[in-house]
Amino acid sequence: MTQFDPMPYDNPLYPEQRPAGLAIASMVLGILALVTFCLWIVCGPLAIAGLILGIIAKVNVKAGTGGGSGMATAGITLSCLALVLTAVTTVLLIVYADDLQRWGEEQQRKAEQRRSGQSSAFPLHQYAELCGTYARHVLA
Repeated sequence: MTQFDPMPYDNPLYPEQRPAGLAIASMVLGILALVTFCLWIVCGPLAIAGLILGIIAKVNVKAGTGGGSGMATAGITLSCLALVLTAVTTVLLIVYADDLQRWGEEQQRKAEQRRSGQSSAFPLHQYAELCGTYARHVLA
């Protein structure tokens, strides 16, 4: 036996690594779901898949057949957060759809006025008349 023999495989300092593929997939899907929360058609399936994989990974960790408990927790948390953000965004869009449409039409009308040379700004001569009327009222 020499001085440079490799460590035995049953060394307690280096415990056996358990597979963490489900936990990694859960975390990646949770991150992707969070990034795409405004696109509910993309976010929904990603978040649901991330949530399911995270729960399965946590069950495997408790059973001792899998690793990556922290990544599974992160995947579950990110997936739930993405689902909540998607739900809130969707509800707000439904509630304020009419206001958004009116705002868009107003912005389009203002842009068309700017292109045609008409300004929607307050005319300068009306401002001068108002200032004069105010000055006369204050000084009187």
